[in-house]
Amino acid sequence: MSIKHSITHPVKLLLLFLMRYFQKKHFRMMIHSCLVNYIKIITLKYSLRKNPHVKKIIAVCLIEHLGDIVACEPIARFLKKEYRDALLVWFVRQPYSEITKTNPYIDRTLIVSCMNEWILLEKSSVFDKAFTLHFPDFECHDCGITFRSRRQGNVDVNFRNYYLRGNLLSVFCQSGGLAPIHDGPCLYITDEIRMKIDHLGLPSNFIVIHGEANGKERNWPREKWIRLLSEINEASNMAVVEIGIHGCLEGLSPKHYLNLCAKLSILETAEVIRRARLFVGIDSGPAHLANAVGTYGIILLGRFGPFTQYIPYSGRYGSGQNCEVIFENDFVANIPVERVLKSITKKLVEMNRTLDHAAQAEMSRQRV
Repeated sequence: MSIKHSITHPVKLLLLFLMRYFQKKHFRMMIHSCLVNYIKIITLKYSLRKNPHVKKIIAVCLIEHLGDIVACEPIARFLKKEYRDALLVWFVRQPYSEITKTNPYIDRTLIVSCMNEWILLEKSSVFDKAFTLHFPDFECHDCGITFRSRRQGNVDVNFRNYYLRGNLLSVFCQSGGLAPIHDGPCLYITDEIRMKIDHLGLPSNFIVIHGEANGKERNWPREKWIRLLSEINEASNMAVVEIGIHGCLEGLSPKHYLNLCAKLSILETAEVIRRARLFVGIDSGPAHLANAVGTYGIILLGRFGPFTQYIPYSGRYGSGQNCEVIFENDFVANIPVERVLKSITKKLVEMNRTLDHAAQAEMSRQRV
């Protein structure tokens, strides 16, 4: 049970702190991590005194999840342009830190254990400006106590209405008190990661699929993925590569199928998606990776909580230029295999036609 921060009397608050400290391991770890990060920030502020070009520390908090952090990458570019004399620090949980660590617009990545740790750091007034992108009702359920952030954004944005207000980038901007940003996301994949994927021996021509999200209501049934894979194998020599944590097709060894589930880091997964001809998947973090690396996507969307018709993406996925969204007014599980297969086949035909035209144009140029 989480106790909200309505206690204002300093003695009672101290007693509550001590009680949580000795009762909950997570709370102890959070306090320790908070102290370490506070020392890091103070040290950083002290070192900036010697740098005449950097005068401020701007902090951003978006600690999870994969799709949210990828979707909000344009915020780093916007803030770096807006605050040219500032050091930009992004706070994130460990599993997602590689996304921000490779971003050239983010000067420092600091790892936090939970939202409460960020709020304590924010309340210390150690930053010149801080942007809390999470919604006001985003809480840590492990601490047993919830603190209130000093947020400057729209407090009316919450988990019950956010998709009614726009895509993920738009609603996180609103929540953080930022002006609207309309750019699509980017990812910054290192040469080291590219070389590692080179050694995987991927098929030269493949579709990448992802079929399991955090919320079960977003998932497409396993039997439909199996049937889709069978239809793709029969219709073409196109290989299928599955990515994610838990696969839909684990345990199967069909023709032209490669299972990379739980074998890749986030950015390694992004590089595999970048090399694919198509991304086919449900609304999930890897769909945002596909948007960021520019691979054409066929996205299966259905009802999610109170939301029916919604678009999570900005950029070319949001505009429909580089993806087709297959909507289902009910749950995504009700989308028929035939509908997905038709979209895949149509897009592959278009791509092959484009490649043929490009090859013919190149041959004509060489003759001249």
